[in-house]
Amino acid sequence: MRSDKSKDIVAGDRDYETCVLEAKEADEITVDKKSEKDKKENMSKKTNNRVKRNSAMDWAFRVIIFCLVCVIVISGYKVGTALYKYHHSRSGFKQVAKEAKVDPNQFTGVVDFAALQKINPDVVGWIYQKDTIINYPIMHGSDNDIYLHSDINKKYSVSGSIYGL
Repeated sequence: MRSDKSKDIVAGDRDYETCVLEAKEADEITVDKKSEKDKKENMSKKTNNRVKRNSAMDWAFRVIIFCLVCVIVISGYKVGTALYKYHHSRSGFKQVAKEAKVDPNQFTGVVDFAALQKINPDVVGWIYQKDTIINYPIMHGSDNDIYLHSDINKKYSVSGSIYGL
């Protein structure tokens, strides 16, 4: 050992300054670990509150989205069934036009009213407009309210029939 002990105090193999630095670093590490634990605890408390709020918000959003999906599905069903009914009605009128021997592409004004009278004696005329889909029989009954929602066969039809007063 040297005579100048105040500068170099040796603890085992290491000198005094190295020991002091290591002790300070160890204290800082424990302080850092404690502060990190405190931070984590505070963060976990905050996240627990957020999770509670977020889970309630998520639940509310899921309910709202479920309701909106239900509305879309029900609306789509309603629109689809209405379109199907109109398609079915239109195909029925096309069948009547075939029975009356009316060709919309070459309409000459000649209609087989005898065939239409066999189907329904309330048929009084035919309406046609060139370059449109207007090609229908005209009905006239004792009570025309029946033709508001029925076809020439007196079966339910969403589009009804054209009737004259």
